[in-house]
Parts: sequence; C-alpha cells; structure tokens
Amino acid sequence: MQAVKRALDPRGILNPGKMFSVVRIWKYPKLQIKLPWDHK
Repeated sequence: MQAVKRALDPRGILNPGKMFSVVRIWKYPKLQIKLPWDHK
C-alpha cells in the first residue's frame, strides 16, 4: 500500500503521515488464541 501511495503522490502532499503509520510488530507479544476446534 505504501508503494501505491508513493506512485499516486510522489511529493507526499496528500495527507502526509495520515494514510499509513509504522507498526512495529516485534514490540507486541505473540497472542495465544485457543479455538474450539483446536484439540491440542
């Protein structure tokens, strides 16, 4: 999506910094989710 934004708005004048934010996935703990069909 960031590549699309750069292609459509190369000078960054349309909503600068508002379309995408940087998400640092490694800062968040891994979620442990148990679903009803998980039999482990």
